Amino acid sequence: MLVLQRGFHDLLADLFQALADESKIDGAYDKLWVRLGGFERMPLRLLSPYHGFSEAQFRACQQLLESKYADWLPY
Repeated sequence: MLVLQRGFHDLLADLFQALADESKIDGAYDKLWVRLGGFERMPLRLLSPYHGFSEAQFRACQQLLESKYADWLPY
């Protein structure tokens, strides 16, 4: 159980580090996590005045997941 918990902690720490310069509301992160989890149709946009993550930021996080955490991915 601790191995799973440590792996999840490391995964989130790496993702948050990749987005460290961003200041977004929780909903932006929620949409990013859902899309990274395999729901490709999840839009990253938010209603004004809020700003979601860009496609480039999504792809950077996706590449991080695919390179370091491939065994955690559903695809």
